[in-house]
Amino acid sequence: MRHDINVLLKILNRQVKAVGAVYYKIASKFKLSESEFWILYVLSDTGEKYSQQELSEELSISKQTVNSAVRSLLQKGYVFLENTSGSSRKKNVLITVEGEGFIKKYIEPLKTAEQKAFLKMDRSDRELYIALSQAFTANLQEEIEHFLQLYKTDK
Repeated sequence: MRHDINVLLKILNRQVKAVGAVYYKIASKFKLSESEFWILYVLSDTGEKYSQQELSEELSISKQTVNSAVRSLLQKGYVFLENTSGSSRKKNVLITVEGEGFIKKYIEPLKTAEQKAFLKMDRSDRELYIALSQAFTANLQEEIEHFLQLYKTDK
């Protein structure tokens, strides 16, 4: 049984890496870092405003990585920063007209491809895939927290 679980985890990890490699290839093709790509992807998703902190939480990447990616996107002319009401320090990251053009040309067709790929699975399979992915992620986070607690005092 132990061997079987190790084989299955190896397959799972290979699959996770393969999906990540697809998005890495796309980001590279667009001359973006993965972080820059995912920030544009999230900002294209809705009309919502996101602060750098919120992008960090949404994308599960560090605030420093988001900050660096936003600075690069600012230089490329794809985003701009807007002060939020009530805080002079907190700024929202918004898409520029040039950024909107980039999104329309590259991100929107990608989302269409994602939708087509997902719709190739039966509805029940799509729902099961999401449910199982969420369950595994939650279980893994719980186990990792437990694992890290064991080494809390190690330096």
